[in-house]
Amino acid sequence: MIYLNEAGWKKEDGGMLRVWNVAGEDEEEDKSRSGPVDIMPIGGRIAMFYSDKVPHEVTATMANRTALTVWYYDGVERSEAVAASKELQSGDEKGDMEAQKEASDFIKNTLASEEVGEDKESLRKVGEVAGRLSAKAIRICAGICGLPDEESFKAAANNLSPEGLQDLRRGLRSMGI
Repeated sequence: MIYLNEAGWKKEDGGMLRVWNVAGEDEEEDKSRSGPVDIMPIGGRIAMFYSDKVPHEVTATMANRTALTVWYYDGVERSEAVAASKELQSGDEKGDMEAQKEASDFIKNTLASEEVGEDKESLRKVGEVAGRLSAKAIRICAGICGLPDEESFKAAANNLSPEGLQDLRRGLRSMGI
């Protein structure tokens, strides 16, 4: 991962790459590293790790964070990745990918978009659009919005207030959406 942020990134801007300790062969060394390591996204910094083996996440971001992520595969790894990709594009998992795109589009273009007004008519349309989502997309949206189930998400979308939409947008921005 290569960070492309402008100079002046501060800790309170968030957006750190959090890399968790992975047990290795040397137990003494592992004991000395008890928690995660946060890596500041300073422009020009490069972070390299085995993304499939090292648990990692990005902390909430309070400023525009820009990074270029590249995955490197050797010949065998590439063949395995291509085969896995083909499997993902078939059957039920293809439906999962479509639901993820549907949920992502709804979150970005409806909930997070400042183009959607906070008047009664705009808020009513949010509920209508949410009602047309597939069951899988609704489940994904519910999880992103911190709601326990699909019914709670539908009810929240149909009863959204201007204040509720503002709170939701703040939360989505803190997640980098």
